[in-house]
Amino acid sequence: HTITLENAMPPSASLRQEQTDSSVLTVQDHPQMMDYEMYMAELKADTIEYFAAAAKDAVNDRLVVGTYGGYFYMGGGYEFSSSTANVYFQKLLQSENIDFIKSPWMYGLREIGDSGEFMGPVDSAALYGKLWIAEEDSRLNLQEMQEKQDDKSAVGWTRDYQQSLEQLKRNFAYALSKGAGMSFYNLMWNFTDDDQYYGVFQQMYQEMAETISRPENSVADIAVFVDGESNMLIPFEDRLVNSTLHVSVYKEQLKELGHIGATYDTYLLDDLKDGLVPEHKINIFLGTTWISQLERDAIAQQLQKNGNILVWLFTDGISDGTVTDIGLLEELTGMDLSILNTQRKHIAAAVLENTDHWLTTGLRVGNSYGVETYEKMSPVIAITDRTATVLAYHVADNNGVSASHGALAVKDMGDWVSVYSAIPNIPQGIIRNMLSYVDCHIYTDSGSDVIHASTDHIALHSVFAGTRTIRIPEGYGVYDVFHGEAVPVENGEISVTLN
Repeated sequence: HTITLENAMPPSASLRQEQTDSSVLTVQDHPQMMDYEMYMAELKADTIEYFAAAAKDAVNDRLVVGTYGGYFYMGGGYEFSSSTANVYFQKLLQSENIDFIKSPWMYGLREIGDSGEFMGPVDSAALYGKLWIAEEDSRLNLQEMQEKQDDKSAVGWTRDYQQSLEQLKRNFAYALSKGAGMSFYNLMWNFTDDDQYYGVFQQMYQEMAETISRPENSVADIAVFVDGESNMLIPFEDRLVNSTLHVSVYKEQLKELGHIGATYDTYLLDDLKDGLVPEHKINIFLGTTWISQLERDAIAQQLQKNGNILVWLFTDGISDGTVTDIGLLEELTGMDLSILNTQRKHIAAAVLENTDHWLTTGLRVGNSYGVETYEKMSPVIAITDRTATVLAYHVADNNGVSASHGALAVKDMGDWVSVYSAIPNIPQGIIRNMLSYVDCHIYTDSGSDVIHASTDHIALHSVFAGTRTIRIPEGYGVYDVFHGEAVPVENGEISVTLN
């Protein structure tokens, strides 16, 4: 069949809205969809670049130009997710005409006690010398909301001034630790238009102005990799999208990462391919279903060494962009795997059966983890490698899945350690055990607290009151920015009381 300009048509709306039993699309079965999404994504990136260049040219490069973008982890359906997820996000970062990227804090992770979260790979922006600006549009206590509680929580609604203050401080500390900026979104609802906030804003401004000449360098031992092209493999049905990639793989896993007692960096997988990412001891792949051959080579050369831990979730790397095949996932993980079924019938949950291993120590036999509300996912992948240590198993069903099918395993590969979970959203306790195993700095042992840290700042945020002990890296003194006083360091620790 010959393709010409006359017969090369975009896929029909009915084809784009077709439902599928799989949680991810197979490349060989949807080539027209892949081509269409590549074209549309590149067109959008090129359009942004065109207008950014026009703005720069009109004022002889005297303006700082940026774009709303980086809505990487959010999407409410196939069409929306592939466009706002910025399949060609790296192209915007590489542009000489774009100076900053702007997006709100991630919805669903804003409430008191959550980590707050950038909506995309904030550390990638820094690699290209771009400023990430977090739009502070949390609906604080001044805003009256009639929506149901889950919707209020998703946009950061607070009950009183004290909650609002602590939420703003948390977000500010996160932006500061990443060398990012903040802008306050007020408009007609007057989110922050009150005298009670202005003193805090002044403190924030002064601290950011004083530290702007000092680079905020990362102290993270964990790198989290995300991928633009993988968003093209999101299926068409909204419920599948929300319960897999954009809830369980992104939001829920990021929520767990936010409570590990340490910090982490987030990068595009393309950055690794281009040799821009510094080495980290732990490397977590998040929703990277599509891993190209060049990216596989980069993983082998730059990550699979020095005892580093590599963590694969669900369908990470099951496609290389030309074909979708379980063998590609086996090559990456170094484990024998088997697809049990491809029908969306299986509840995506894993049950821990071995807690004597370093990866699961401190957890309880019988504890389970998985996607939010235990939605159903496919393909169902089982670990069949007899040389790997299986620690958790699938929940049994009547569709060919038994409690003897492995769902979480670890394998020593000699120069590196491979961890594979067939179920997304591994618990914070497992990640914390990885940090301990490779001798990383853990600031706090509390699983309910959030840590944001860099070489210049550290912040602890919690939903609970009480006294906290924070381990401080050797050689550091501590000064409380908001209270304007030194905090004594004793035996490498500080003690703080949260009201």
